[in-house]
Amino acid sequence: VIQNGFPFYSNHWNMIYYPLNWPVFLVSDQDFLKAVTFKSFVEVSLLGIFAYGFFKRELGNSRWALFSSVAYQMCSLLIFTMSIFPATSLFFSMTVYLYLLWSVPERRSLANFLLLSISVVLILTSANVAFIFYACLSLGIISIYRFFSVKDGKKLFLLTAAGWSTGTLISSVSILSCLQ
Repeated sequence: VIQNGFPFYSNHWNMIYYPLNWPVFLVSDQDFLKAVTFKSFVEVSLLGIFAYGFFKRELGNSRWALFSSVAYQMCSLLIFTMSIFPATSLFFSMTVYLYLLWSVPERRSLANFLLLSISVVLILTSANVAFIFYACLSLGIISIYRFFSVKDGKKLFLLTAAGWSTGTLISSVSILSCLQ
């Protein structure tokens, strides 16, 4: 599809590749803003739940985890992301990834691989290329911290690398179209 001489599929703000947007695109024009608002509400709510799970595992204290997750959920970064629609999805996807990375010991390897791959797909398709680049830099540094802070860091590294490789391959349709 070409709009004003520009191929729409290569637009870095194209949100068609983000799987959690697909239900929003199925609603009528009159209900589109309601659907986007509902999607943002669900993402922000789930962001707090996943943040609580992440902080509870990192801090080891339920009260501090609740305080940290509420502060994380209601921070100025979230206020900024609400003004840029796709950035909320990226903030949510990054939080899901952090929760999944910290809760790896609680699941089997196959489930971890699939969930990490899905979270990477959500990260790589959620926002524009610049935001995704900086998100991947920060997640890479946080992941390295996690590899060195657990007993079986090498196994976690291999699992995470496999998840990132698979998620990147699945997301390559979105990534490669921006490089045109």
